[in-house]
Amino acid sequence: MEVELKMSGIQRKGNGQVTEFTLPEQPEYKILVISDTHGANDLLNSALEKEYPVDLVIHCGDSQGNPEKAVNARRFPVTVAAVCGNCDDSRGFPQEILVHAGTDLIWAVHGNRFHVVWEERKVTLLEEAVKRGADVALYGHTHVPDIDPHPEKNVLIVNPGSALRPKQASRIPTYAVLTLSRGKTPGAALRKLL
Repeated sequence: MEVELKMSGIQRKGNGQVTEFTLPEQPEYKILVISDTHGANDLLNSALEKEYPVDLVIHCGDSQGNPEKAVNARRFPVTVAAVCGNCDDSRGFPQEILVHAGTDLIWAVHGNRFHVVWEERKVTLLEEAVKRGADVALYGHTHVPDIDPHPEKNVLIVNPGSALRPKQASRIPTYAVLTLSRGKTPGAALRKLL
């Protein structure tokens, strides 16, 4: 089933397990990435307050609700793409998202299915990203922010951390911002939510 999202011209199609989004062609994209909000999806508005305008919001799972409904659509008319986390009702979200943004492909998952809590298991995530032809792999689940470039495989792996229950030493809630530009290597930055 293919749907054009009215405000943005973004194309969406999916089969339940994987949903694909195609962003309108443009030279640059700014994408907000957030994860593990565990019911506090209004935190998306806090991140959007700092980052808007963005071309898309990707939620890497464990939203425990509908993050798109939590966004103040009048202030921030943006599409929210969300994957299913281990704490989510699996009927509402796909297991994977693929986002076509110009020449770049973003692959987003929650991470629990790839055992990302162990450093050596991130290799599986990298292998799966390469298998899908992804330039960027996004995941959540660990509640620990991480930007892990793999130039030898042309893949950037990003975990935005948790917006509600961070587990890194600083315990600061975080999100990430992806920047994609035609002909350039994808970039990412971690940002403090509060």
